[in-house]
Amino acid sequence: MKQMISTMTKNYKSTAIIITAAGSSTRMGGQKKELIKLAAGGTVLSAAVNVFSVLPEHDVQIKKLIITVPAQTSDENVYLEALRVVPPVLFDKIQLVRGGKTRQESVFNALLALETVNPEIVLIHDGARPFVSEELILSLVSELNSVDAAAPGIVPVDTIKLIDNSSYIKEHLLRKNLVCIQTPQLFIYKKILEAHKKAACDNKEYTDDTEIFENYCGKVKVIHGDENNIKITYPADLEKLNV
Repeated sequence: MKQMISTMTKNYKSTAIIITAAGSSTRMGGQKKELIKLAAGGTVLSAAVNVFSVLPEHDVQIKKLIITVPAQTSDENVYLEALRVVPPVLFDKIQLVRGGKTRQESVFNALLALETVNPEIVLIHDGARPFVSEELILSLVSELNSVDAAAPGIVPVDTIKLIDNSSYIKEHLLRKNLVCIQTPQLFIYKKILEAHKKAACDNKEYTDDTEIFENYCGKVKVIHGDENNIKITYPADLEKLNV
């Protein structure tokens, strides 16, 4: 795997990582999900970050690791403490950035903060996805010679219907043509930054960064995602953490 990744990324060694943790966790009853401690040690946030330490092992240089935190955070040290178990190769690159009112604004703030280091690529990952695997990250990076953007996705288990404003079924969608998009998502940095700058001015709220990229830059390739790469959203999800 190392030989393949090194070859595929020979022109994209300069990398930055954005971990989104600026949400309010309202569906968790106000408990900040990224700060939940794990029985095995660390936190949900540190588990979501740790796996990216595989990149330097494959000759991918990490220039900066941005963690977005809530704008109203009174003590940023809480987040640094939640990351103390992160390997030095990542911890030493950490920069905390205040988020905005939406995920879109928070990611845009993080992208702007990266202008001083100007990485070639950026990986954007949810801080509430602690089960992301090294294999998934390396699969994303291996796409870089042929695409400008890539994201993991899985085919939904349930049949999906499109409904109208009155809640009647409007269209029967083919499940084989649908995917549930996950993170991390990978982009050429300059392109996703320019896309975000344009999106910030169009009075539309986007659901994720692939939508912004596709709207302003071009196609996003979907690779096979991982069913275990869930996002901690509701209190019941904590059972999967074994906390």
